[in-house]
Amino acid sequence: MRIDPHGSPQLVLKKGPELVLRAGSWNGLHWTGAPTLKANSVYSYDFVSNEKEVSYVYYIHDSSVLSRTVMNQSGLAQRFTWINQTRTWAEFYAKMRDECDNYAQCGAYAICNINNFPVCTCFETFKPKSEQQWNVLNWTAGCVRKALLDCQRGDDGFLKIEALKLPDTSHSRAEKNISLVECEKSCLKNCSCTAYATLDIISGSGCLLLFTDLMDIKEILGGQDLYVRIAASELGKIESRRQHSWKKNVIIIVVSIVSVMGVLVLVWIMYARKIKRRNEGNTYDNRKMDENGEGSGKDDSGLTMRMTWSIGSTVGGGTIDPSSADSPNGGTGTRLIRAIQAFQTKLGAKIKELRKDLLMKVFFLVGFYCATAFATVIGQTGDWDSLFAALALVLVEGIGALMYKGSFPLLNKIRSLITVFNYWKAGLSLGLFLDSFKYEMDNITGSSNPFNLEIDVFSIFL
Repeated sequence: MRIDPHGSPQLVLKKGPELVLRAGSWNGLHWTGAPTLKANSVYSYDFVSNEKEVSYVYYIHDSSVLSRTVMNQSGLAQRFTWINQTRTWAEFYAKMRDECDNYAQCGAYAICNINNFPVCTCFETFKPKSEQQWNVLNWTAGCVRKALLDCQRGDDGFLKIEALKLPDTSHSRAEKNISLVECEKSCLKNCSCTAYATLDIISGSGCLLLFTDLMDIKEILGGQDLYVRIAASELGKIESRRQHSWKKNVIIIVVSIVSVMGVLVLVWIMYARKIKRRNEGNTYDNRKMDENGEGSGKDDSGLTMRMTWSIGSTVGGGTIDPSSADSPNGGTGTRLIRAIQAFQTKLGAKIKELRKDLLMKVFFLVGFYCATAFATVIGQTGDWDSLFAALALVLVEGIGALMYKGSFPLLNKIRSLITVFNYWKAGLSLGLFLDSFKYEMDNITGSSNPFNLEIDVFSIFL
């Protein structure tokens, strides 16, 4: 294991002259293939690269702690910590490297992702160099361009690919203290430049120019952005496909919102008709009772006590009438009946309380669910985020305006419908508000989790 100083220095593992795996180049914070390497309370690290030296060191803060990292012939990397009480080395962490860690597993201009099948995928606008070998899962030949570059015309473009371990930097050049825009211009001026990336992700400055074919690229969580040079004709095709995809997403969102709103209106109509029929039925029953002279002078408790139900006696086989003072079981049966009646009364009150404004509660929950779905779709639509955010704002403000400023006769007739949708708006607003903190809370809880402490300096191998 050593640092290869050619081009932009990178950490590599060799078995004799053979390059086995590569942790990537230094990006100011960590090796590009080891994004989990972070500052912590256990150890600190330092990387130096200048005209005199290229070095990487780490220091354990507590000098009394003994720790070592080993890798066996099969590629299993382990970290051990010395335990004084047992006088033994305890294994702290161990992990076998995966298929995508093998150097140049997918060849040139291809990405390796261990969670996919097959694991290798050509860059967009590229194709397998040998379709026959690619179909039998032999990816070593890599991929080639569908359209050749025309450097003389100077109209080439760049394809942005996110979350990557940057390619082999043994044929690269670093230019410090320039912006990413200047980096793009510098790459376009050099016909041998195939891609560029940010040199220092902490400051966001500096330029890493890559030459020759792009090799050994892996898709990883927390990886870096890479800008790959492609022909202008392919860039236009990509824009066309993305425009079509965005339009499709817009249609899906609009249809979904309209469908949800339609279902909510239908539910409100059915609920309103049910309430209307119930009120009409109660009015008719009250009128019949008035005509027959019933209901006046009656004791409500008497009506309740004359309910047509009875409880089988467990002793005498008889029945217990709650209206009767003389029951086969005497006072014990009466107390049991009263307890059951009290339980029924409380249960009925709870059910009645839950049913109160049930439709409003359902609409609130539907709005909360819509917020989750809405935020998920927004996160997948790229440059259309602002459009969908504006759409959400229009929905929220529109319903609010109807709710609090509606004084027209037509709006007064549908006041209950507007109220229902106001609850939906409240659920939507709350859902979007909570979703905005989701990723930040993940970072906070992740960094403070005592069981998520990474102390291995060579985490790319673990």
